[in-house]
Amino acid sequence: MVSAASLLGVFLPSLIGMDGFDGGFAVSAACVAIFITAIICAGVFWWMAGKEKKIIQGEHLAHWTYTDEEWTKFAKLERKMDASSKKILFFVIMGFAVFFGIFFVIMDPESGIYVAYAMAGLIVLMGLVAWLSIRSTSKNLNRKSESYVTKDGVIANGTMHFWSMPGSRLESANYHQETDPKYIEFVYSFVARYGRQSNEVRVPIPKAGENDVAGLIAKLSN
Repeated sequence: MVSAASLLGVFLPSLIGMDGFDGGFAVSAACVAIFITAIICAGVFWWMAGKEKKIIQGEHLAHWTYTDEEWTKFAKLERKMDASSKKILFFVIMGFAVFFGIFFVIMDPESGIYVAYAMAGLIVLMGLVAWLSIRSTSKNLNRKSESYVTKDGVIANGTMHFWSMPGSRLESANYHQETDPKYIEFVYSFVARYGRQSNEVRVPIPKAGENDVAGLIAKLSN
């Protein structure tokens, strides 16, 4: 829909009689950029939807389902770890915000106070974002899910994590046996606007699948 609208926008200045030097060329150029971006995004998502369909239909290394007890235990574990990581990130951001707020007040008391207000607002905003993120994760874990593992990515808790796109790669797949239930933590990285970023996803292992983990990780490492 965006592609079609932007394609129409390329010719809109001519259709309505807008002179090119009075903004017509700018409108057309902007619409061309939007058209190209929308086409690429649509292509990527269609391609990933196709990959997801193939994974669910059978192109996977493992497909795990869970009992109610196994999923309940994992949901509690995941909530705890997710909340802990987000709290750490929040306190790091808060530390930098407090530092810069105090620094600018000391350097320039008259103007620096506005920086301090901005930093205080940032702390409140990030606190709200962290709380909403933790709440969203908890809500999503309330329904029992299933997991698919492939060499290209995983589908876990209804979300596909894909690391076979250009610029993305699987960094590690670590088997954690000290918890109940046991789980594999996949860490993958991708190219973002400000450099390479990483993400992690934890996939619980049901009792019936524990004997397959060693072979699974070996295949992922090849």
